[in-house]
Amino acid sequence: MASRRKNTADHIAVAGYKVASMLARVAPSSVLTGVSVGVGSSLARAMKQNKAMVMRHVQRVDPSLNGKRLHVATQRAFVSYTRYYLETFRLPSLSTSQIAGGIKSRGLSTSSVRLRMARAQFWRCHTWVGGSGRDAG
Repeated sequence: MASRRKNTADHIAVAGYKVASMLARVAPSSVLTGVSVGVGSSLARAMKQNKAMVMRHVQRVDPSLNGKRLHVATQRAFVSYTRYYLETFRLPSLSTSQIAGGIKSRGLSTSSVRLRMARAQFWRCHTWVGGSGRDAG
């Protein structure tokens, strides 16, 4: 019974990733910002064990955080994680020049920007398309 429940949960998770990937590829970046806030906040409430772990990590970064400030910082971390995943789902549908246009390089050297571009290109080419196991590149 437990393995059947795990299989069902795994199928739901994979379906969720596929839907999120499809939506992230067609939605404008401004929409992803709003979605990140809603989904990230919901995940923080639903994923109690993960929230406790993220809270510990946030507190390691800033030991002075507690109470409301720690709660807000943890929520912001979940929103940031969500935005990261949504942007990662978009990579296979973006050209190298679109990726380059989205990189903020203020204060970075040219070599740092080139390194970021190389990493972005790598991930764009090696992200699986819709969970099918096919390379995007």
